[in-house]
Amino acid sequence: MTIVTPEWVKDAVFCQIFPDRFARSARVHAPGPLEDWDAPPTNRGFKAWWGLPAHPKLNTDNPEAREYLLGVAEHWIRFGADGCRLDVPDEIGPPGVFDPDCRRTFPWDRPEAWDRGPLDHVSAAARLRHENPVLRRGGFRIVAAEGAAVAYLRSSSDAAVLVALNNGEDALEIELDLPELPARTFLPVLLPGDAPSAAVEVGTGRTAISIPARSGRVFSL
Repeated sequence: MTIVTPEWVKDAVFCQIFPDRFARSARVHAPGPLEDWDAPPTNRGFKAWWGLPAHPKLNTDNPEAREYLLGVAEHWIRFGADGCRLDVPDEIGPPGVFDPDCRRTFPWDRPEAWDRGPLDHVSAAARLRHENPVLRRGGFRIVAAEGAAVAYLRSSSDAAVLVALNNGEDALEIELDLPELPARTFLPVLLPGDAPSAAVEVGTGRTAISIPARSGRVFSL
């Protein structure tokens, strides 16, 4: 069976809601203007995209809001969706600035104008996911979280992949909790643009790694 990802999933913006549709849903609680699900209030009573009341922003620091959004993502991933839109195409091609000047036509017929760095990196990450079933269907567990950094383990009976991400402006060291994999060694999987990285020796089940600022690392057994 061929599964086609709906166009609205590809164009999803998971930090915003359409309040009329959300409120009519029988599956979830309909948030009011100042309830916990809404972002901290502004002079309009709640935060909204560009201040437009029709596009209120959700407070993703709220556990219930996060759980609902992750549930939506998980639902569509199980149907074959593997990503959402690249919001600003000038990252790899057309010139431009913020909305609406980021909506120019992409230069498909002029690949020499593309910035290959981000494109090659994302393409390699997508290939890695498709080539490794554990990254699609393996168990998922957060093994470290510190400040702007997080690391998670995707594992199955015959494979394990460790992913560490740092969204901060400074390098961070985090301690990994891997009691199920003592004395194992994770080898780095380098994507285009990645700096060389040392292997991760788990030892007795806990080990520390350093993640450069604004970057990610992938390791595999």
